[in-house]
Parts: sequence; C-alpha cells; structure tokens
Amino acid sequence: MLDLTVFKNRSVMITGGSNGIGAHIVRRLLTAGAKVIIVDLSAPEIELPDNAHFYQCDLSSEQAIADLFGLPACQSGIDYLINTARGPRGVEPLAETSDSFEAGLGVSLKAPLLLAQHFIRQAGDPLTAQHRSIVNISSVCAQSVAQESASYHIAKAGIESLTRYLAVFAGAKGIRANAVAPGFIVADVHQQRFMADDNQAYRQKALQAHPVNRIGTEQDVADAVLFLASPAAKFITGQTLTVDGGLNLKDGWHQVANFEVNPNER
Repeated sequence: MLDLTVFKNRSVMITGGSNGIGAHIVRRLLTAGAKVIIVDLSAPEIELPDNAHFYQCDLSSEQAIADLFGLPACQSGIDYLINTARGPRGVEPLAETSDSFEAGLGVSLKAPLLLAQHFIRQAGDPLTAQHRSIVNISSVCAQSVAQESASYHIAKAGIESLTRYLAVFAGAKGIRANAVAPGFIVADVHQQRFMADDNQAYRQKALQAHPVNRIGTEQDVADAVLFLASPAAKFITGQTLTVDGGLNLKDGWHQVANFEVNPNER
C-alpha cells in the first residue's frame, strides 16, 4: 500500500478538486496531513479543515491562473500539481463548434500548460525541488475513439505530449511530470444506477470486457495519481499510466457479445 505520510505538510494544488477523481485525491491527502489547495469553479461539498483552501477559478482564463500563484496559500511554494479539471461536457460526436472546441482545449490542455509554467518557475533550486512533481489526467481516448467530443480526444492526446515535454524541460529543476489515462470508470455518483437490477445486461457486458472482471472506480484512478506524484515513483517521468483493468488488451471481435464462428468457416 502506498505510504501517504510522504505528503504530510506538503503543499498540493488540485484542479477540479471539488468533485469526482479530484475530490477523492483531496480527501486522501487531507487525511495524510497535506496542505491542499483546491482550484475549481464550484466549491467542495465537504467542510474543509484548516489544512485546505478553496479558490474559485476559471481555468480558461490566463489571468485567473496567474492570480492563483499570488495567493497566500501558494506564495510559500507548491510541491505537487495535479490537474484533474476537464472542459465542458455535452458535445455530441461531429457536433463540435468553434466555441466548444476552444472551451474544451482551454481547460483540458492550455490550463495545465499555464499552471505548469508557474509551478516550474516557482520551484527554485533543483535540490529543494527534488520531491516536486506534476500529474495530469489523460484518457484512453488519447489513443482510441469513444463517444466524446473531438476537442476531448484532441486535448487528451495533447496532454500526453505535454506531459513528455514538461518531463524534459522541468527535469533540470528536479521536477517530474507524468499522466494517468483512465479507461471505463463508473463515477461514485453513478454507482447506484450501474448496479441497478434493470442494468444487469449492460453491466455484464462491461464486466466481461475487462480481464480483471470488474469496472474501474474513481478511487482506482486516484490511487494511480498519488503513486506517480509521490517519491515512490521518483525515477518515473514523462510516462502515461493506463488505468483500465486491461480493457485495451481485448480487440473489438473479442468484445462482441455472444459472437460465434463456425469452425468450418475459420
């Protein structure tokens, strides 16, 4: 099990930390005694303890991002930057507009770059920055196509390239950069619906598509993020860790339910 005490008294900025995967990471870090800075448009639903700060921020705004690093909780330095925020949802395939495209890439790709720039500049001497790292959230959509917007796919492919770029140019300052690419993840808020009796057929297909015979949770992704952020991964940088329960190992034919082939036709 990952030793989270390594985060005690360390400062961690988490974008998109008010819900979903980001909220899981926040809760784990608060328990470990980290100083957590939550950056999101909406406030967290939980009451924050003294070692947590919430800043409402429009991550599509370059000035808003710059202002973050002038805030009291950030001025003393940040040890870890974790980017979980994503752009707006709801754009159907082939329905992308100029506005939705810019909004998607603004939060999911441009913001992580700008945040990383400030984070790296603030790091100072490489000897004191040796435990600092960046973790970005990618997706299996960086390598395959799903029912998401074009901007989402492009942003996730871009975030993996950006992660490699940051690993090279931040390495001299003792900073690592990695990414986590989740696969089929059922969010906590959707667990009840996923497990409902009338969803049994869909659930069974989803389970069978994974070699581990279960679907992923937000906690699975959070665990991978915290591992890559921590000193336990001190010799890992520029990598994308896929967290999909082996889903990508099965080809399309394998996943077709009840698919049968006559032996004489092979």
